[in-house]
Amino acid sequence: MPESRAYLVCNDQKINLKDETTIGRLTSNHIPINDPTISKNHSSIIYMPNENKYYLCDLNTINGTYLNGSKLEGNKKYPLKHKDAIQFGKSSLGFMQMFIFTTFISTSPKPRGRARLISRIIVLSSKVMISSKRSLNSNLRLRSADPKT
Repeated sequence: MPESRAYLVCNDQKINLKDETTIGRLTSNHIPINDPTISKNHSSIIYMPNENKYYLCDLNTINGTYLNGSKLEGNKKYPLKHKDAIQFGKSSLGFMQMFIFTTFISTSPKPRGRARLISRIIVLSSKVMISSKRSLNSNLRLRSADPKT
């Protein structure tokens, strides 16, 4: 299964997501937002590793949470997709997710032999980034799989 990494984007700032990320007005939230139209504990984003998916959940707020313009029901999980738009009160965030596929082969017949990274494919939206390196200690080289770039 590919490794998944996700973050929220707001005003060109990236915010990495945790297994459970809380959003609200209180500073104890992972993402505190100073906006009177947002509840103290407004919503959460939950990562489900067995599904490799992130879900958005409104925490029964008065003003609600919106996903791509649609108001969410309280305490119900909604799956997030790359480039989804999330809105709380007057604040908007973008959801970004990438999947990383990694392939290793053993360079030694012994069980403790070094593994060599053959390729690493990063899928972000419709673009695919392919990287490869000669060993685990060499630098990662990225090139676009899109012939236009």
